[in-house]
Amino acid sequence: GDWTAALVLRRRVADADADSDEVRLPLSPNGDGRLRAVLPSTVALPEGRWDIHVACGEDDVRRLVPGLNDLRSLVDRTPSQSASPLAVRIPYATKHGNLSLRSWLR
Repeated sequence: GDWTAALVLRRRVADADADSDEVRLPLSPNGDGRLRAVLPSTVALPEGRWDIHVACGEDDVRRLVPGLNDLRSLVDRTPSQSASPLAVRIPYATKHGNLSLRSWLR
């Protein structure tokens, strides 16, 4: 879709000529004048390190810097007993101070 504001996740690739995966999540108002995006567990996110950007309309895509991360859902999580793999997604700050996400499947 063509959203006016989106959170853009781009997977880092070792090969500079390779196309990286990209996931776009719509940004919507959260009620206190800020925007939020949701990364549901149903969105496939291949294993790797993902750089997080924001896109607003026709403006250039910009890297995001980390703020306060609510990690309660990771601490209180109990894995399901289904046959599907466990998907883990952890936000972190890079050495350059940008926001990235580490994902893996087990």
